[in-house]
Amino acid sequence: MPSLRLSKWGNSVGIRIPTEYLRLTGMKAGDHLEANFDADGALTLRSVAFSRKAFVLELTAQQHDMPMGESVIEALRQGARY
Repeated sequence: MPSLRLSKWGNSVGIRIPTEYLRLTGMKAGDHLEANFDADGALTLRSVAFSRKAFVLELTAQQHDMPMGESVIEALRQGARY
């Protein structure tokens, strides 16, 4: 994963997004993005035109690459201290 650099552009600061990322997400110059900040300090950018149907189709296509493991909840319960 390449690291991105914040760059000064006039009175603003911007991030250059590699073309490959744009190609993978279907985003293009001029698209509107939604930004979310998580509790751990992560910044998530999502196209305002995010399509849940397209996301489900992508996950379905990649499902065979996702190994099935034990339930996360069950693993948490086993390690829980009450």
